[in-house]
Amino acid sequence: MVRLPPVYSPISLGAITGAIAAAMVGASVEVRALRQLLLERFSADDVLLTASGTSALQVALGLLPENPRGERAVAMPAYSCYDLVTAANGADFRIRFYDVDPGTLSVDLPSLRAAVAEGVSGVVAANLYGYPLDWPGIRSITDEAGIPVIEDAAQGLGTAASAGGGGSLGDLTVLSFGRGKGWTGGGGGALLRRGPRAPEFPDPIDEHSGHLARGVRATRSTLVTTAAWALGRPTLYGVPAAIPGLGLGETVYKEPTRPRQLMGFNAALVRRTESSSLDAIAGRREVASALIQALSGADEINVLTPLGGHERASFLRLPVLASSQSVADRLRRDGPRYGVQSGYPKPLHRLRAAQKLTQPDEDSLGGGTALSERLFTLPTHQWIGTSEVEALARLLRPTV
Repeated sequence: MVRLPPVYSPISLGAITGAIAAAMVGASVEVRALRQLLLERFSADDVLLTASGTSALQVALGLLPENPRGERAVAMPAYSCYDLVTAANGADFRIRFYDVDPGTLSVDLPSLRAAVAEGVSGVVAANLYGYPLDWPGIRSITDEAGIPVIEDAAQGLGTAASAGGGGSLGDLTVLSFGRGKGWTGGGGGALLRRGPRAPEFPDPIDEHSGHLARGVRATRSTLVTTAAWALGRPTLYGVPAAIPGLGLGETVYKEPTRPRQLMGFNAALVRRTESSSLDAIAGRREVASALIQALSGADEINVLTPLGGHERASFLRLPVLASSQSVADRLRRDGPRYGVQSGYPKPLHRLRAAQKLTQPDEDSLGGGTALSERLFTLPTHQWIGTSEVEALARLLRPTV
């Protein structure tokens, strides 16, 4: 059964086999080489490589000092990946949520200002689906408060702002190389620091795990990455998607774990997919443009406009808002076959795991709530051609 995956990271069998061979010969060499690559590409002063982007964010939060009230508190968006709450729980931080603009997916600046005024040690600014953030606005608030910004660029590589490109804009920057990201290594993450406001990094992560445990992790990552490469194409994606236990397309909260080191295989694969990840951005922009044109004037959905214009976004996916509950229900029922996926089903402040960390004002977080109810994403990856664009247009504009 042909079924479009919602997202597909650019990767090749040659990159996977090359990474396996390189990691077997010299895993530490690959890790050092990746660290140097990230230092140069993102103009960082230091880089800490981790097993995941969530681990990187957890470490970043742990570096922040207490606020003037003696609290460990951070400002976070009310609508984003659930892993933000996982990291806050792992670092034992309270959260002061701020709202997200449902028209642009950028920060609601008055809401951020209010969250910062309550007292925080820093701000997490997270890109969604390759859409840019209002960095001048964010910086005006954090500079006034004298606090650092943690840029969560897991979904932001390839975005642009007046101050620079995604991944180079925070005092601390979190990168993720997981499957489904714009730049993949089959897993892994990184924490970057730059500038005088960023705290110094601790000693390298000590896992307290033996060679056998690390070997098991490396083998599992290699097998899963290879399977994702093989089954992630439309002619085969229906097979894993039909297996309930795999949970493809599901959004679930994960309990925090102790931060771990990046594996040599993942480091080697990240290095070997850098070029293809950069090349894929232009292709995703072309697909997004075709979809936007095909959906022009549609009453059933509203395509979100990137802040600053089309060329500022990297379109990891194309986000749209359903015009009504009935349209949302139809997309949830019929959309998965076409790679259409609903966004995060709950705003972060409504997660049970967040309840002990915050006391949110529901009335001030309406944007995040609206996004959780009506946001869907359309695929923009390499498998989307003219016929797929037409099929998506028919799904989203059934009356045409």
